[in-house]
Formats: sequence, C-alpha cells, structure tokens
Amino acid sequence: MSKPTVNQWREVCKYFSAMLKDYPIFRRSFLNNLGNKGCQLTNVETYRCYLVRAGYLEIAQPGIYKRLKAIPRNLTVRQCYEEAYPKSVAKRLEREKFMTAQACLS
Repeated sequence: MSKPTVNQWREVCKYFSAMLKDYPIFRRSFLNNLGNKGCQLTNVETYRCYLVRAGYLEIAQPGIYKRLKAIPRNLTVRQCYEEAYPKSVAKRLEREKFMTAQACLS
C-alpha cells in the first residue's frame, strides 16, 4: 500500500497562516517542519517565492521572513502565481487570444 500524498501547497499555506503577523519565520525551521511532513523542498521553496512576490510574505533578512497579510484559505497555486507575476499572465492571455484569432482565420 502506498503512502498518502501530502498537498504541499496547503501545507505551506497552513504553516505561514499559523504564524503571527510580523513574527520572524526562520527558513531552516520552515524547511525542517515541512520536510518532516513529506513535502519536497524544491516545491516548498517555489511556493514560498510565489507568496513573497504576491505580497503575503516579506523577506526581513536573508533566511528570515515575516507574514504581511493573511493567506486566504481558498487561495490556489494558480491564483497566487497570477498575483505574483501579473505581466507574464497578461502576456500569456494575449498570446492565447492571438493564437485563437489565427486559428479562426485559417
């Protein structure tokens, strides 16, 4: 029987949501805590970067983060990515619209 998989995005959001606002969060304890729950650290780091770029976390010092605002419980990875990188999402939408128009002309 295989081990049940962990929803890594939910675990990252739960971890940061449990922290007090403006309370220092150390990278080492963050990675140890989620690594012990079975999360892959490369994915966890990516999700942390999304949260920083989207404005939910702040880098106080190298390896130390602070939660700036509450992370919504229903926030998905895609929504967070779109908040973090709005220009790349806009470019993708333009590209898709262009490709659709070209397909209609063909």
